[in-house]
Amino acid sequence: MRLESRFRVLRSIQSAEGRETILAQDRLLGVACVLKLAAAGGPAGLHLRQEGQRLGALSHPRLVRLHAHLHGIEREGDAQLLEGFATAWVDGQPLEQALQGAPLAEVWGALAQLLSVVDHLHGNGILHLDIKDDNALYGPGGLTLLDLGSAQPTDVGPGLSGGTLGYAAPEVVAGEAASVASDLYSVGVLFFRLLTGELPRETRLSGPALGGEALPLRALRPDVPVAMAELLEAMIAWEPGRRPADVRSVRSRLADLGVGDRRQVGAPPRVGADDPLHRLVQRLSPPRAGGGRGAHLERPPAHGGRGAGRPRRIAGCRPWI
Repeated sequence: MRLESRFRVLRSIQSAEGRETILAQDRLLGVACVLKLAAAGGPAGLHLRQEGQRLGALSHPRLVRLHAHLHGIEREGDAQLLEGFATAWVDGQPLEQALQGAPLAEVWGALAQLLSVVDHLHGNGILHLDIKDDNALYGPGGLTLLDLGSAQPTDVGPGLSGGTLGYAAPEVVAGEAASVASDLYSVGVLFFRLLTGELPRETRLSGPALGGEALPLRALRPDVPVAMAELLEAMIAWEPGRRPADVRSVRSRLADLGVGDRRQVGAPPRVGADDPLHRLVQRLSPPRAGGGRGAHLERPPAHGGRGAGRPRRIAGCRPWI
């Protein structure tokens, strides 16, 4: 199949490590989607095939939806066949940007939404292992988790996991075996940074990658209730054994505090100028003759709080795609 016969390519989002991520419109169904492609049969292509199969076996309203598996794809200008998959385009922004300055009630609701989908992954024997701002988009329908490119089975052995420095758990950074507690750590870091603009531990480019003692959350955000601060601080404990036993226990504690995923999922489709696909295509279409601003799509800026430099990748992980 020729790529251009099925998809209208709108923009290349990223090209790295032998893979390309493309924003496109499905000509057959008329919907926006994100394509992940690599040379068929190569290491990157095999990795994408596995990621697509993993995603296709899962179904949760807070997990990005698989749109199609792609095999034997021809593209103009490419000598090699391509393979990969397509996911639905998500109408949202990285979590920290979307909820910067939001009421605490909305932040707790987003936490419940993220825990819901992570619980689903763990229940299906999968660790995400790259939960971070770029992979948790928040928009009109709430939170959507992206990117299973770093995912591993829950019984993964030592040295086989990766993540993003700052969000990855200490045991992952040290090359030890990951567990459900590793994902809980990343969730805790994500919301600590959302609330404070700081990572809870110092990250270093030389020597030990992480500092040992986490900053006290309420020292930076005294308006956060004690019970919620204690829960997040338990999630980012240095030793996995000091973190909550599993995601379900955290969700239970949130429920006791009156927090749950109450936001509507699967809202009725919007049409006309308010339709997300309409807005996307308008932004990406070439300017009309006679003037008008040229359309482009930019990556949202990083969260602007203190210590907000972009975390760097650690071994075994893939960049945002």
